[in-house]
Parts: sequence; C-alpha cells; structure tokens
Amino acid sequence: MLSISRKSGVASAPSLTILAITCASFIWFAIQINGFDTQQLVDAAKHIYWGLYGNLWAPMVGNPYFYAAVVAILIFERMIPAKKDQPLFSRALLIDLGWTLLAALSLATFLAVHWGFLEGLFDRYVAVYLPTLSIDLPFGAELLVAYLLTDWIGWFHHLVRHKVRVFWEFHALHHSQNQMNLFTNNRVHPIDYLIARTIRFAPMMLFEHFLEIALVYLAFSALQDRFNHSNIKTNLGIFKYVLVTPQSHRIHHSTDPRHADSNFGVTLSIWDHLFGTQYRNYDEYPETGVYDPDFPNDLAGDHVSTKQVLHRMWEQFIYPIQVVAAAPKAQIEPRESTAASGSIASYRTDLPDPR
Repeated sequence: MLSISRKSGVASAPSLTILAITCASFIWFAIQINGFDTQQLVDAAKHIYWGLYGNLWAPMVGNPYFYAAVVAILIFERMIPAKKDQPLFSRALLIDLGWTLLAALSLATFLAVHWGFLEGLFDRYVAVYLPTLSIDLPFGAELLVAYLLTDWIGWFHHLVRHKVRVFWEFHALHHSQNQMNLFTNNRVHPIDYLIARTIRFAPMMLFEHFLEIALVYLAFSALQDRFNHSNIKTNLGIFKYVLVTPQSHRIHHSTDPRHADSNFGVTLSIWDHLFGTQYRNYDEYPETGVYDPDFPNDLAGDHVSTKQVLHRMWEQFIYPIQVVAAAPKAQIEPRESTAASGSIASYRTDLPDPR
C-alpha cells in the first residue's frame, strides 16, 4: 500500500528530480523547435510583461468592471449564502487570492513559453498538413459556432482532468477548498493549467479567428467562473438548463459520493445534459473538498501566521508531485472514483471506500 508522507512539506528527492527533468526537457525541446538567440530573451521579457498585463492588470487590478463584479458577488454572498456560517472575508479567500497571484505569474511566464512551444509544434508538424478552418458564415454566426465548440472542448478537457489519474492529482488542488469563494476559480496548480491548455490548444488553432474567439470566450467565462465558485445560493431558475450555476458547480465540488462525476460544464450546462453527466437535483448545496486524508488542506484556527499559510501553500503545490513520484512504487489496483468529481486520491489503495 502507498502512504504519502508530507514531513513538513519538504519535497522528496524523486519529486524534485521529476520536476527538474520535466522543466529541463521542456526548455530543451522548446529551443530545438523554435531555435534560440539573444532576441528571444527580449521577446521573453515582452511576453512576461504583456502576460502580467493580460492576466493580472487588465482583467483584475486595472479593470473597474472587476471591482464592480467583486462588490456584486459579495452582496449576493451576504444576502443569499449557500453556506451561512462562512464569513465574507475569510482566510480561505485570502489564500485563494494568493493562488490567483501565482496563477497570473505562471500564466505570464512558464505558460506563456508553453503556449509559444505549442505554436511552434503546431506550425511545424500540423499546420502544413491541415489547413485552417474557415467557415463561410457571417462573423457573428462563426463566432457563435466557435464559442460552442470552445465550450465543448472546455467540458471535455475538464472531464479528462478528472478521469486521467495523473491529471487528477494536480486538479485536486482546485477541489480542495472547503469554503468556496470568488477567488476559488484561480486556485489552480500551474501544471493543471498546463494540462488544460495543451488539451484545448490544437482545436482552437484550427480556426481562422481563434484569437478573437478566445478573447470573447475568456471575457464571458472569467466572470461567470468567478460567480459560480462563490458562496451563493442560487440555481438561476430556468437558466440552469443552459448555464452552469453556483448550485450546479457546488455539486461538482461536493464531497458527497452521490454527486460523483457530475457537472463538468465550464459556462454552458448543455453538454452535461447532452452527455448524461448533469446531476438533476437543483436544490442541494453540499459541503465541498477532496476525499484524501493526506491532502494538506488549508489551516484552521485563529492563530495561524502568514509564514504558516505560505508554507501550507508550498505543501499543496508539491503534494501532487510527491504522489506522482511515489506512484511507480505502489501496487495500484484500477478503481472507479467514488467521491464527487473523482475526488478520491487517485494513487491511494489504502483508503476506505465511501460507497
């Protein structure tokens, strides 16, 4: 049986070795694909600057609409909370704000390089054989078709990140929040971002107007995603049959085994209805989190220092790497995920089955 030891959050040698080899291999392949010269250092600096601008300043810090949305969500959380004993301004919210800043940094640096790497691969090995799709429709109609396809890809890559065990280990961080709030949508491991973007990349690149499509999609989904992760008690009435809602997404984050493998939609719920993954009781507001006693959950209590919080975030960052590094040593029996959304520690064989 496999047992994961956190030992004060110190990363094991195999964990750090895997991380170092992965990063070194990625950099080496990126150089082989795209070449390397001094100008690339300048371009990389520009990528980082515009990445920070595009992922932190423009959508959040320097955006008045973001503050308006935050105020509106906080008002709704105060008026109709799904979890009545959850404070508006909790340590959980501050921790998820920390993950939000880390997400902006990773999107602006490592993931910006990753995007360029994928573009290089696509241009060299795919684009020359597969022409870009150009739909002979008015731009508005093409945008609608592309939006639907992009959202379906979002549903699909979300499903894949739950069903593929290695992917789930990194996605579990997002599900570990017990007090969902308006920053929980950014509580994402950088490697989970990398996995999601890799799955989503190729289909988007096939469209002639993929950049415009991506911008429109992200503008809408970012706000809705923040709303859906908040502590708000609403299923949006009749709109729940088309849109993902705070109630339906709370079901997706649930620790109740009855809610297992349900509600994978990103902005639209139509894919869950179409493919049979929609949980159809729309009045339940369960507890959220992951079913893994070893997962380093956020610290509770009144006397927790900033240093302890940052150390726990480091533990949460390194934990999936430790699990994946230890996996080859374990005798793993195939099993179905039984907690909500596959929230069973994937490489554990010594956990009780909650069914």
